[in-house]
Amino acid sequence: ILKIPSYFTNDMLPVLTKWGSNFDKLADKYNVEYDISSILTTVGGKLSSLSTSIVSFTGNVAVSVPGFIVNLIICVMSTYFFTADLTLFKEFIYKQLSGKAVNIIDNAVRLFFVNIGRYVKSYALIVLITFCELFISFLIIGIKGSFYIAMIIAIFDILPIVGCGTILLPWLVYAIVKGNSSLAIGLAIVYIIVTIVRNIIEPRIVGKQVGLHPLLTLAGMIVGTYVFGPLGLLGLPIALTIIKDLNEQEIIHLYRQ
Repeated sequence: ILKIPSYFTNDMLPVLTKWGSNFDKLADKYNVEYDISSILTTVGGKLSSLSTSIVSFTGNVAVSVPGFIVNLIICVMSTYFFTADLTLFKEFIYKQLSGKAVNIIDNAVRLFFVNIGRYVKSYALIVLITFCELFISFLIIGIKGSFYIAMIIAIFDILPIVGCGTILLPWLVYAIVKGNSSLAIGLAIVYIIVTIVRNIIEPRIVGKQVGLHPLLTLAGMIVGTYVFGPLGLLGLPIALTIIKDLNEQEIIHLYRQ
């Protein structure tokens, strides 16, 4: 991290300076005034500030480790006590509820774990498809270590909010700065293909596995993410699936079949 400013000065600055000379000719032609040296100096200063901030943040994290360990110990102990008396807690709560409510809760919990398994299976398939797309594309482009890079990006792609663009887009910008136009074009095409395919197959695969219509699955993902954040991306579709299953088994009656 501390080497970011020197990396900028030694590797990127010569390329940007070369670009700057071309901009100078263009600016002179159209009588446009600007100071490329000032711009590059500002960028270098921002990178130095960024690297310093990251190191400072890392130090703060290290200082907070003892507090984290204390919280972890408390968490483990409380989890043990809850687990040890789980049956007692469950019996007490169930005695306060009617038989119908207990039946709904038992079935909802059962369906929750069933649907979690279905979602894991669905997203494992999506990761596999994304990995194959990336691996084949990287082999065609001629990127070394295609297997491992494709695996890492596929895992990033499955994470809520993050996506494959977290790696592919900075890589694309770097290729442009280094003047590797063929790699930049290849990465741009790969990013577009992966994004389009992911948006098409995700609602269909997930909806098919959990028994929801793809349109309802997609709506659940969008609304869940908008209202509840990353947790809602899967949380709301799972909730809709449980409600659908409970209604189909006539445990609850929210809508007509």
